[in-house]
Amino acid sequence: MNYIIIFDTTQLQYNINDIHRFITTSSKISDWCHYLSSMYIVTTDMTAKEMSDSFVSNYPSLRHFITRVDLSDYNGILNNNAWNWLKRKTQIVFGTKPVPQPRPLNFDDLLKRTIAFSDNRPESPISSLLKSIRK
Repeated sequence: MNYIIIFDTTQLQYNINDIHRFITTSSKISDWCHYLSSMYIVTTDMTAKEMSDSFVSNYPSLRHFITRVDLSDYNGILNNNAWNWLKRKTQIVFGTKPVPQPRPLNFDDLLKRTIAFSDNRPESPISSLLKSIRK
């Protein structure tokens, strides 16, 4: 999931470089974008609460806001690197699987299955024919 993390940069007791390092080196954040001073877009399996709890445990009074974000509709004024990151995150990639090939038709197996099936059915013209073939 993609989330936006925004924090208050006016809180001078926290070093912004430490916060940046904390976000960008987290093993739980698989990708991130940071092109505005107090905002990050991150990709993670964590929830907003889990990320917030992590912030609070490392920066107890840092005012911050974290919310899931839908990147399918966006606009603004950013540099090319930011737009390229957003385009990469929003590209739809379709994976394909090879279609299993049907097994070749084995007439003997088919005949055995059909005879077994017809043996359990009331007498019909086809079952009579199959029984005669079997003999």
